[in-house]
Amino acid sequence: MPPPALFCALCCSLLAVSARAGYSEDRCSWRGSGLTQEPGSVGQLTLACVEGAIEWLYPAGALRLTLGAPDFGTRPGITCLRPARPFAGAQVFAEREGGSLELLLTEGPGLAGGRCVHWGPRERRALFLQATPHRDISRRVAAFRFELREDRNPELPPQVHGLGEDGLLLFGSQKATLGSHRRFPNAGACRPCSDEELLLAACTSDFVIRGTIHRVTHDMELQESVITVVATHILRQTLPLLGMGGPAGQGQVFIRTQLRCGVRPGPGTFLFMGWSRFGEAWLGCAPRVQEFTRAYTSAQAAHLHPCEVPYVGASARQVEHVLSLLRGRPGKMVDLGSGDGRIVLAAHRCGLRPAVGYELNPWLVGLARLHAWRAGCAGSVCYLREDLWKVSLRDCRNVSVFLAPSVLPLLEDKLLAELPAGARVVSGRFPLPTWQPVAVIGEGLDRVWAYDVDMDVHHARPAATSCSILPTPGPGSALAPSLPNSQAG
Repeated sequence: MPPPALFCALCCSLLAVSARAGYSEDRCSWRGSGLTQEPGSVGQLTLACVEGAIEWLYPAGALRLTLGAPDFGTRPGITCLRPARPFAGAQVFAEREGGSLELLLTEGPGLAGGRCVHWGPRERRALFLQATPHRDISRRVAAFRFELREDRNPELPPQVHGLGEDGLLLFGSQKATLGSHRRFPNAGACRPCSDEELLLAACTSDFVIRGTIHRVTHDMELQESVITVVATHILRQTLPLLGMGGPAGQGQVFIRTQLRCGVRPGPGTFLFMGWSRFGEAWLGCAPRVQEFTRAYTSAQAAHLHPCEVPYVGASARQVEHVLSLLRGRPGKMVDLGSGDGRIVLAAHRCGLRPAVGYELNPWLVGLARLHAWRAGCAGSVCYLREDLWKVSLRDCRNVSVFLAPSVLPLLEDKLLAELPAGARVVSGRFPLPTWQPVAVIGEGLDRVWAYDVDMDVHHARPAATSCSILPTPGPGSALAPSLPNSQAG
């Protein structure tokens, strides 16, 4: 090709690349080329979405990518990346406070699979993309998809969240047979879940599936193992995972985990629990059904179930004490585990609006709505059937809880991560274990404690004047999510 024609073709290629560059229509994805970027420059990108994609052709220089809406960074979170194959021409880092970088993706098979990074509260979700030098000018593309999620259960082990953690592979080097139930000493290692982690995963995972292992295959390029599960019972799923065509017409589910975990098939029936990442199922905990039943039975006998609280009626005096500590405060009021809705209904009558109750038990939700209808408030108060661990509290100013002591340490982390400054939490029957109350009212089982978020107050405040409470039929209570429910929603 003569030089003028070659130059013309090169210009046309550059124009074509430039024309295709830029943000998508919803501004959740970006496509661009290093050919149009100044050498040594750092491009600035912002994608205010929880899902999207990046495609960087002919990488050159560097890009700094900020993910998520501004308010998303006020809570603990997880960002997962899924690179396209082949991923070439660049490295991707997580940018930490102080400017330190953690490697997430790079060229070659070593880090070909997906990676997840955990962010702390109010930590900016920023990625740094840096081009890798090459002598030739062959076509290279660094492309990946991303997902942002709130980290509602930081107490669970890394593998429960799917993919990998902070640029590391999911599990350590120990080999794991599915269904083994001993705990390895290294917290970042490949290990089965503890009893408490099993129970918490069962009521918070994206999927809970009972089934047997048909086969395990390995993808050496992605460094992933794929477990083919013959599902006998879908206890919970937040996305369609079940595909038909398995043996004897049974459904098959494909669940991924990291290759270095060394997963191999084991006999028996398992309870597979885990998380959805990019429309794929990723393994969290996988005990044999007998092991899970033993853990569940032991926790029930000891009243130590991390997700479940017995139904115990709240007295009228307890309701009155709760409202006396919330009276006159502006903003949304929520009752976590609202039971028959007594506290929510009384809060609405005292001027706390909007008032919302979250309850997992469908019968109690129906009873609460009946009480509101009989009181003439059916269109004014709201009762939702929701798992309290998956409810966002970022817009709540007033929260009431009547939960068991075994649940409160886990709840503290959620409240601190999600509630805005100045919010108030009122806990009945049992105090929050590590927070300092600003007010305490009542005696014995009628005692309630008030806590203000982000305020360093170490003395009790005088109680406000109590509201008058109109009677509502039936006992009030607080009921936390129970385990596992295929119809939650």
